[in-house]
Amino acid sequence: MRVVHGSWPDGFCGCFVARTASINDLTIGLLVIGDNGLRLADDGTIKLQRNVVCAEIRNGEYLEVSVGAYGVGGQRFDDTLFFTPQERGRLKCALHVGTCEIEVTVTWFLIKSF
Repeated sequence: MRVVHGSWPDGFCGCFVARTASINDLTIGLLVIGDNGLRLADDGTIKLQRNVVCAEIRNGEYLEVSVGAYGVGGQRFDDTLFFTPQERGRLKCALHVGTCEIEVTVTWFLIKSF
């Protein structure tokens, strides 16, 4: 994930999470944003706490990536992306938190199960 336009809203806490259709009620935390705001590398890359999530290749499966941001006075931003699992390749889409645009890149590769 990388901020490509704007900046994280001042004073907002939040989180990035991932989910898959095949594992009910399991949310995988990618990053929790506290009072210190969103930590970025010099190129705008977001320093995630978790970088890898698995999804199965089968009908109806998807990878969901979401962001929720919460500000003082109850102001809130939410956005969600859905990706269909692939055997290989790379997909890019954007999440939006106010005027902050966050590019999400998902790189797929196949892991054989035994």
